[in-house]
Amino acid sequence: MRAPDGCPRVVHTDAVVIPFIRDAEAASLCNHEPAANLVVFYPDAQRLCEFTGGAVRVSLVPDVGPVDPEGLHGTGLGEEVEILAGAPDSPLWLRICEPLGRSTKMLPLSGQRRMPWALGRTATGYALADGSVLALETEAWRNASQLVIAHPSGRVERRALAETGTIRGGWLFGAIAEATVLRMFARRVDAAGVGPRVDLGLVPATSPGVYPCQFHLRGAGDAAFLAIEISHGPEPPQVATSFLRNGRWSPLALHTIDSLDVRVAYTRGVGRVLWKDDNMFSGTGSRDIVALTAWPEGTVRVERHPPLPASEYLDFEVLPLGDGVLALSLDGEAGLTARLSPLAELGRAPDRVLVELPDGLWSFTAHARGEHAIVVLHESERRCEYAVRIDADGETSAVTPVWLGSRGATSDR
Repeated sequence: MRAPDGCPRVVHTDAVVIPFIRDAEAASLCNHEPAANLVVFYPDAQRLCEFTGGAVRVSLVPDVGPVDPEGLHGTGLGEEVEILAGAPDSPLWLRICEPLGRSTKMLPLSGQRRMPWALGRTATGYALADGSVLALETEAWRNASQLVIAHPSGRVERRALAETGTIRGGWLFGAIAEATVLRMFARRVDAAGVGPRVDLGLVPATSPGVYPCQFHLRGAGDAAFLAIEISHGPEPPQVATSFLRNGRWSPLALHTIDSLDVRVAYTRGVGRVLWKDDNMFSGTGSRDIVALTAWPEGTVRVERHPPLPASEYLDFEVLPLGDGVLALSLDGEAGLTARLSPLAELGRAPDRVLVELPDGLWSFTAHARGEHAIVVLHESERRCEYAVRIDADGETSAVTPVWLGSRGATSDR
C-alpha cells in the first residue's frame, strides 16, 4: 500500500507509518489495561480498532449508530460509557448508561447478535468468553447493588448484593464504610454468580472524603497484582496493593503517593506503580517521577527521580515498560522522543528520536501493555491517527492497518 504524503517515519528503519483512522476526532474510548491487547473505538467514525502484534485491525460498526464525541466529555456521560473489559476471547461490548437515567444499553462491537437484555442503571461490567455479560446494577445513593448475569440466550439473572464496587478481571472489588475505616473486599464473579467476600484489609478513614477511586488489576488467573488509588480528601492520597497467589490475596499494604493518576504494571511477578508528582498533595512544587516496586513476599522499594527537561512539556508521559520506565515527549523540531531505562538511570539515558513527524499539530496518547506499549499519534489538521509499537528493549516499529470492513450485528427481533 502506498503511504500518503506527510506521514510519520520510524527513525533508523525509515518505515512509513500509515494512518489507520482518517477524518476523525482523537480516540475517546479504550478498553481497560488488564486486557492483553489495546482496543479503541472512535464514536464519530464508528470504527473499532484492535491492536494485535504489529498490526491494528480496523472495522466499521454501523449498528452502534453515531455517537457525538463531544457528549463524552464534561457532561457526566464520559463516566458512563466504556468498552467492557473481558475474559480472553470474549466478544466486545459497548456499555452506555444514560446520564441521570435508569437504563443501560449493551451494544455489540464484535459482530455478535444484539441482545434484548433490559438492564437498569449500571456502574461497571465484564464480558465472558461464552458471550455472557456481567454488570452491576446500582444507584449512587445506595450501598447495595445487584449482580446482573445476562446470558447469550437472552435470559437475565440477578443476584442481590450487600455491597457495590467495580468489576475487574472476574473480581468485584469495593469498600465498606465503618466508623473510622474502610473495609476493602474482593468477591469472585462469573456466570454462576458471586463468591464469598474476601477481606483484603482496612484503610483509615478518620476524615471526610476518603474513598477508593480506581481499582487497577494486572495479571490473570491465580497470579495478579491489585493497586487501589484511595483519595483522602485534602490529605495526600494512598495506593493500597495486594497480590493474588494460588487463589489467595495477600493483606493490603498502604503507601502514601503524590498523585491520583498512576500507571500500574505487573511483569515477571513484580508489581509496579508509577506516577508524576503533580504537586496537588505534596506541596513541594516538584515534578518528580516516582516508582513504587512491590514483591509478593512483602518487600517494597520507592524511588524518586527529579524531573527531566521534557517534564515541562504539555505532551510528556511516563509509563512502566518491561523492567524499565519509558518517558515520551514531543519535540517540535525532532518528533516523538523517548528515554527508556531503570528509573534511577533515567536522567543519564539519552533522548532518542523514535518517530520523525511532518509539519502539523501533533499530540499523542501512550498505552502500556506490560512488555510493549502502543503510542497513538494524532494530527489535528488532517484529523488522522497513526500508531507505533515500542517493545521493552526499545525497538520501535510502525503499526500496520488491516481493514476488515463492516461488523454488522444481527438481531432476532
